[in-house]
Amino acid sequence: MHGLARTRKDQMQATQPHQQPGGWHIRLSRNEKGQGIIEMVLILPVILLIMAGVFDFGRVIHAYVVVVNAAREAAFAGATAQMSDSELQTFMDDELARGGVSSGTATSVIAYALKGIPPKQTLVIDLSYEVPLVVLILPFSDITVTSHAEMITFWN
Repeated sequence: MHGLARTRKDQMQATQPHQQPGGWHIRLSRNEKGQGIIEMVLILPVILLIMAGVFDFGRVIHAYVVVVNAAREAAFAGATAQMSDSELQTFMDDELARGGVSSGTATSVIAYALKGIPPKQTLVIDLSYEVPLVVLILPFSDITVTSHAEMITFWN
C-alpha cells in the first residue's frame, strides 16, 4: 500500500507546475509527451477544410459581384448607344476580364422586348458564369452565378 501511495504522489508531483526563471512550466508525464502532436494531426484536416471552404465562398461572392456588374454595364451601354449583339458580348467579356473572371465559361442571352405601359423597347441581358470549386468533397464541382439586367433604350 505504501508503494502505491508513493507512485501516486510521484505522479502528482510530475504534473504539478513549478517555477523556473523563465516562468511557469508544467512537467509532462511519460504518457502525455505525444498528446499535442496527436491532437494537431486530428484537427489539422478539419481546419484546412474549413479554410478551403471560406476561400471558395469568397471566390463565389467575387464572381457574383463581377457578373452582376458586367450585365448592368453592358445593359447600360446597349441602352445608351445602339450596339450589335456581338459588340455587347465583347463589352461583357471585357467587363468580366476586368473583374478577374474568365469569360470562357460565361454564357449570355441578349434580347430586346417591349415592356411597360406604354410599351418601350427594353434591352434584356441574362448572364451566367460557372465558378469551379477548390473543395472537391462536395457532391458538386461548380456553382453557377447568374444576373439579369434590363434597361429602356434611349436611342429609340
